[in-house]
Amino acid sequence: MVAPAVDGVLNPSSVETLASAACEGFDSRRQDDGSTPSPAPYDLGEPTNTTGEPRDQTPAEIRAADGPEVDLPPAADEAPTLKLGQIADRLGFALRGDFISRLGIEPAGRDKAAVLYRESQWPLIKSALVKHIGSLA
Repeated sequence: MVAPAVDGVLNPSSVETLASAACEGFDSRRQDDGSTPSPAPYDLGEPTNTTGEPRDQTPAEIRAADGPEVDLPPAADEAPTLKLGQIADRLGFALRGDFISRLGIEPAGRDKAAVLYRESQWPLIKSALVKHIGSLA
């Protein structure tokens, strides 16, 4: 049994025990010709806490896993069908068209009084809103 770390630092006997165990595992993997096989790929699996139980990812971990959002221009032939009411339903609060315009995203069309955006503008709207909120003091 390896002694636990204190304040995040392993004690010397723990380090020696871990190193010894690692070497034993390494030696047991030697092939007949004396070479060692390539290491097995890491199984990253689910994030876990210190007890090995699954845990919820932090927002930063989720963003890192999703990768950066890319602002792609909307397809020219994409019909504007996304209404302000649908945007409000997705966000859980209402936004006005003039506010979205101030964020730098112009409507793609209108249907009577309805302000319309392309579905491909949805990631841009979210990104611009997050940047706006992040800039507030």
